Amino acid sequence: MVMVLLISPVNPSEAASDDRLFVKWDNGTLIEGQIGRVNMVKNAVLFKLENGKLIKTNLLRKAGNTYRIYSFIGSGNSLYIGVGGGYYFHNTTATVYQTPSPTKKKQLAALIEQFEKEKAQNAATVSQAQAIRMAKEYLDYMPFSKIGLIEQLEYEGFSNADATYAVENISVNWRAQAVKTAEDYLDFTSFSRTGLIEQLEFEGFSNADATYAANAVGL
Repeated sequence: MVMVLLISPVNPSEAASDDRLFVKWDNGTLIEGQIGRVNMVKNAVLFKLENGKLIKTNLLRKAGNTYRIYSFIGSGNSLYIGVGGGYYFHNTTATVYQTPSPTKKKQLAALIEQFEKEKAQNAATVSQAQAIRMAKEYLDYMPFSKIGLIEQLEYEGFSNADATYAVENISVNWRAQAVKTAEDYLDFTSFSRTGLIEQLEFEGFSNADATYAANAVGL
């Protein structure tokens, strides 16, 4: 979305070398913490936030540049635009303000979520890492509910904390696991729709997932 607002230019450091996560946004990037960007059409002076007050500096930023926006302070004629490092521009000149699309926001959020998950896995203790490995091995040859897999890991000697950590740090479609479990049961014996749903709930699946599985297998 692109619109013209009465606000001022932005960010003293575009951070091409920034090590924060980012996704491509047109000819630039959208990084963690960024809420938008502005294209400068006039020169503007930066303000510095110190002890809760905005102090005017001698730092001039020239027209023609694009800067990231991270925050806002105030409103109306007292609106200041946060551009990182404690610096702000006063809302005194027309600039082209751009906000990332919902799709871009989702892409960045997904990237951050995946990064945090991998970081957590890398920081796992030896016991947690072993629990993750065993959880994956179990899922390779038979389906489980989330609760059922935690209980199985506890049966193998892992603490509840490590078993829970392992199950929460692997990628599993529990609804698909419910369907596989339902199929396995029907290969072994006969069930009514209600009986199958109750059996799946007994195995630790939610009523929603158990009902979905019953529908998926045609009951």
